[in-house]
Amino acid sequence: MHIEEELLNFLHSSMRENDTKYRDIQLILFFFGFRGEPWPTLEDAAIKFNVGESENRRSERPRQIIKDKFTSKVSLSDLPQVREVVSILENTEYSTIEEIIVQLKQSSLVPESFSMKGILNLIQQLGVCKDHNIYTNKLLPASRISLESETNLYLLKSSEVHGIKLALKKLLTYPGLVGISSLRTFFETHEDILTYRDILLDVIRSRDDIWLSIIDGEHCYIVEEKDNTLINNLEKIKNITDAVNVETLTIVLSNAFKQRTPPKGNRYPTEKVLRKYLESSRFTEFDGNVVKLKLSATVLRGIERDVVSYMQGKGTIGFIEIKNFLEKKGYSKPNIDKAILNSVLIFANKSVRKSYTYTLLKNEAFANDAIHDRYMQYKEKLLIVCAEGTDIEGQSFVRKEQQILRQWLFEDKNYENCAICCNKFSVDSLVAAHKKPRSECSFNERVDPYVVMPLCKFGCDYLYEIRQIEINDGVINQNMSKGRTEFEKTYIEKIKGNIMDERWVKGDPDYFRQ
Repeated sequence: MHIEEELLNFLHSSMRENDTKYRDIQLILFFFGFRGEPWPTLEDAAIKFNVGESENRRSERPRQIIKDKFTSKVSLSDLPQVREVVSILENTEYSTIEEIIVQLKQSSLVPESFSMKGILNLIQQLGVCKDHNIYTNKLLPASRISLESETNLYLLKSSEVHGIKLALKKLLTYPGLVGISSLRTFFETHEDILTYRDILLDVIRSRDDIWLSIIDGEHCYIVEEKDNTLINNLEKIKNITDAVNVETLTIVLSNAFKQRTPPKGNRYPTEKVLRKYLESSRFTEFDGNVVKLKLSATVLRGIERDVVSYMQGKGTIGFIEIKNFLEKKGYSKPNIDKAILNSVLIFANKSVRKSYTYTLLKNEAFANDAIHDRYMQYKEKLLIVCAEGTDIEGQSFVRKEQQILRQWLFEDKNYENCAICCNKFSVDSLVAAHKKPRSECSFNERVDPYVVMPLCKFGCDYLYEIRQIEINDGVINQNMSKGRTEFEKTYIEKIKGNIMDERWVKGDPDYFRQ
């Protein structure tokens, strides 16, 4: 028996038979989240069941009904299933709503459809868990709109909110001076808040202002909307070029960080991390060789403007030449060294030892083609809908981006091949399957059209989801567990060794779980 059935039995047995009994039971179940309303309120209950006379005080009548017909007659000992729910929530200081729902369902305590806000209404009406509330990924109390539109919500105890907010503030400001930081480095220098690691990771994974990627086993992140050295350097480069070779740009940005020692405990990003960011940032486009910058230019310092003015049109020059020019302008040696040796505007060719040459960054040809243009068109669509909030209300929560991802894979098509078994299917028999579980995707991964592939409903989608098959370098491999029937084994053996179409291999290789 789950808690809705338990409540229904209690209400039927404890309420007298009269003309309003059925209405009052339905009102109580509505307010406790069992009648399809994601954010049930007393005001909503008054309107839905037409109780209460004054518009200014409509919530008073449903409050009175709930008190007279339920809370004044019940104790937790009367509701053992509800008591189990209370036990779970009381032992939760901070958790995702998703984790709580999974736990409640695994314990068979709730029906298939219910509202977490309604569950809170229920147990708080019973006088428990009054210091728990639902919060957004900005750690603000959830509203009706955010509850209906956001996937990443949290059940937090009020006594923990302040500590989590302080921890999140430290986490968000940490990359500022070094561009991109890693969670491992952050928690090595902030061991006192290590207990919040999981919830902080979930928060930054869900936020649309954060780029996050796993590189060599480390979670690397940058807050793109905050003041940040890396973003500022890209804005400087935008003054002189819109598109730069990715290798050149990676080296220039890495070199610029070397002008000063990183803050204690932190470290500058490696060239591998920088390149990964340049290939997938919201501020860039990448054609495989060249990075196009999609941000506004910032103001250059006086010495930077003079360097650009002198070097434009000159091609490759030596250090002494530009140094002499800047000395005549009255700049000091430290400023000159910084403006040349660690400039984000100049590429230093260090291939000849002790004979470095310097070249001002220049525009490179960006390879626009129909395939790239379509990819960027769909990425922009995903950026828009995901930045607004990732879910919309329907019979169940339907992800906004799912429709766009299906269009990306199946637009104007009646048939397509499954990426794993390679058989041809009608598009109705295929799903837009995430290579990496969506719940584990960061914002920049969710807005990458390459994160999905077409898988058939006839077996491959299920087998990939439960990890009975893996994909390594575009080749299908088995990861079969014990207990499979002969039919299942034969099916997996048949698709083992298939080579994926190159269309479905595109994107970050790390999307395919190993």
